Amino acid sequence: MSMDSYENLDEDIVRMIPEWEKVTRNDGGKKFAEAQFNLGNVSIELGYIEEAISLWSNIERRDSAEKFASAKLNIAHVLHDNGNIYEALNEWSQIARSDSPKLYARAQFNIGTILRRQKNNEGALRAWQSIQRSDDAESYAKAQFSIGTILSESNKEDEALSAWRNIKRLDSPEMYAKSQYNIGYALVNKGNIEGALSAWRNIERSDDKETYAKAKVKIGFLLEEKQNYNGAITEWSKIERSDDPEAYAVAQSNIGYLSSDDLEAAIRAWSNIKESDDLKIYAHAQFNLGIWLINANNKKDVLSAKEAFISASDLYPYEAYCYIQICEFLLVEEKVEFGKKLQALLEEIILITKDLTLDFADSEVQDQAPERKLAHYTNTQTADILLNIHNKDKVAGSFRLNTINNVNDPSEGQVLNSYLNEDNEEAFYAPDFDQNFQAFVSCFTFNHDSLNQFRLYGKKDNKEASGVSLVFNKDFFQSKNFLCGMSFLYPLNNSQSLDNNLTDTSDKALLRSKIDIKPVMRCIY
Repeated sequence: MSMDSYENLDEDIVRMIPEWEKVTRNDGGKKFAEAQFNLGNVSIELGYIEEAISLWSNIERRDSAEKFASAKLNIAHVLHDNGNIYEALNEWSQIARSDSPKLYARAQFNIGTILRRQKNNEGALRAWQSIQRSDDAESYAKAQFSIGTILSESNKEDEALSAWRNIKRLDSPEMYAKSQYNIGYALVNKGNIEGALSAWRNIERSDDKETYAKAKVKIGFLLEEKQNYNGAITEWSKIERSDDPEAYAVAQSNIGYLSSDDLEAAIRAWSNIKESDDLKIYAHAQFNLGIWLINANNKKDVLSAKEAFISASDLYPYEAYCYIQICEFLLVEEKVEFGKKLQALLEEIILITKDLTLDFADSEVQDQAPERKLAHYTNTQTADILLNIHNKDKVAGSFRLNTINNVNDPSEGQVLNSYLNEDNEEAFYAPDFDQNFQAFVSCFTFNHDSLNQFRLYGKKDNKEASGVSLVFNKDFFQSKNFLCGMSFLYPLNNSQSLDNNLTDTSDKALLRSKIDIKPVMRCIY
């Protein structure tokens, strides 16, 4: 080794390097192994990887079994970090329990982890199951946790629970907490609510702060389902931001919801949530704050409501935009009454929209629910494009939305307009085309096997019932559970069209290709 490269090393180590280099196996196997191991560590610190591997490889089991195991472990880590996975597995596999139980356990855990990544679950289980608590308690705990995860994924819940229950707090507080969290989750799925609560309550902040916080969130939800609202608030109140910012935000958000009878408590909880905790939950909280504050009778609260809606505009662009405009009216004395009427109208529209939006969660609970299947009838040529049939580029076609200006019934949507305007005229007219304000739709039906629909929408070459009925996976649509208000009505942050916002043709195409999935709205005649 060059002395020029020692400047960043500890002085004591630099002083020992010449002494280590003099040691041979004739001086004693244990002393030789110690010297070679230390020189290998120095080489790694200096960035000489091949030299380090060579030095560690000089150590034989007969010199020192423990140093041999340590050297093999180090060599494997270096090889793994440099992408030599199979060589690393070979090095780890050479470590025996008799060399060092602790290092054997760590090697077997690493082997299991690699095999798991390679989707060799059987091999991973064998490696992890070979680890005993007496080898190394922490490695044993990690192995049992991983074993439980694989078994759970294989629907062997009882065996998974057994593995997780093998872990004790003394083995590893962190793995104990994570195993108890998984036990609680599994017991909920088995309908054992009390067992789940017991498991989650076993977790202490000192075990693992993040898992503790997540467990408290779960406990709160279970207590809320049991209508123990005070108990839920108590559990959520125990979560601190330093435990886990996202869990803290979830807890404060739900405290706000359950504090509907205490306006100050609700506002305080939602105000506690910061943008840095979780952007989406923050926006939810700000929107809720705005809803509460806009109903106050003083300008100060209306101004605060306006600021809250501005903060929520990324998540609730449509409602936030409307509420901000309403706030402007409420801040002008002579326009207050008009603002209140607009607010009442908006809130009625929001309620109607919620009722009309399809909720997949409810539909899939019942096997025979009338809304269990959603279909679209089309001809075979269109189906071929959508399903990537005969496509040399292997790129499936996109499902197209069409402008509502092209529908075959120009009176659609005007009944409500006439009602709101108290217009009793029966004659309807097609509205003038406006390129800046357009609605795009596509039609679906819950009747996925209808001869009449085949006849009307599935013709090809004027042949009756020659088309297809495409039944869509629920993931194709936006679930009501993940719907942020009426954001689907407000794709851009201004009223201009896509073409007015983008000048480059490729940019327009790119944006169109990235339009988010949309919810399904019921159409009631």
